[in-house]
Amino acid sequence: MPKPSYNISPIIIDELKNEVLKVASFPIRTKSDAGYLALLMKRIGVENISESTILRFLNQSKSDHKFYLNTLDKFAVFCGKKDFDEFEKWTKNNREFSFSYGELPDEKNHQKSLIKICLHQHQYKPIHEYVEQFKELSIDSQLRLGFEFYHSLLSSKGSNVEFYKEFSQLKVIRESFFERSFDPDFKILDYEIGFEYYLKNVKPKNSVNQLQDYIFGNCVLLRHFYVKNNYVKAIDHAKNLYEANDFEEHIDKLFIFPKMRFLAYKVFYYKLTNSPKRLIDCINELLEYCKCSIDKWDYNEQRIAFSCMAETFIDANVSEKQKFTLKHIFHELLTGFAPDFLNHSLGFVLKYTDMNGIYTYKRIAEI
Repeated sequence: MPKPSYNISPIIIDELKNEVLKVASFPIRTKSDAGYLALLMKRIGVENISESTILRFLNQSKSDHKFYLNTLDKFAVFCGKKDFDEFEKWTKNNREFSFSYGELPDEKNHQKSLIKICLHQHQYKPIHEYVEQFKELSIDSQLRLGFEFYHSLLSSKGSNVEFYKEFSQLKVIRESFFERSFDPDFKILDYEIGFEYYLKNVKPKNSVNQLQDYIFGNCVLLRHFYVKNNYVKAIDHAKNLYEANDFEEHIDKLFIFPKMRFLAYKVFYYKLTNSPKRLIDCINELLEYCKCSIDKWDYNEQRIAFSCMAETFIDANVSEKQKFTLKHIFHELLTGFAPDFLNHSLGFVLKYTDMNGIYTYKRIAEI
């Protein structure tokens, strides 16, 4: 196999490793994990990548970059690029965007970006001037910027309420921080207050975009308060979704994530309102909906639909029979990871199918 004919920057290799993990969207720590990734790569036509090569690539020391160019090409193709050369150019563009908000690739000292310094000092005017430059950002840029805000707020001392109050209505922040970098674990201080500000002035009847924002914000707060046993607040958001408005006729206009959250979280609503008959009917309808829709969904949409359903079934503690039925409906998706995935618990399977990308970013940042 041909080796690279030029020096490869350690930063580029590190970016490729991170991007492989982001596309896979599950942790790769063991030989079994590497086997799951090899099967996923094979599904898109990237073959002859062994488990040992995957583990060696992802766990190599920072100074060891002696992989064949052919191998790097295959990882780049898995990440959606034509080859490693195209990946290198794409990475340099991303890095230039990161430099614009003061992020420096300093592995030893972990120097703070300008955004992080401003947020930690509660100095918001420079951030306003920076983000207001952008009318639109690519998804890649939204993810980078959103996670920089997430990490900065997570490590900030003191209340974050003023930040939410200042920026919750700004389009760039809504898309990059609240939406792309949403954390289902609600680890940031005052995070739920942030989503209350996010929902201010949102009129679901005005447009599909505002409807999506309304459903997204209420859904994530409904689940958060439900799993934290704050049923008083949970029922408020459930009523916003399932009583105060009739969204059923518009549901197919939504993106897959808010749509599946809206459909699945109705289980929480019937649990909160102590409606056992309606709860059973709701679960059966959800399973039938997935069964009838699965052939229309692409691979990522199937993972999103399954992860929303699995998360809900676990949180709501539905019966083992209902959990088994869900896995059986998505058997092709699950056995694409490994033939024995159907035999594992729903919680085990969810770790590999979950499409909340923030988890991968947190693992890479070791937070």
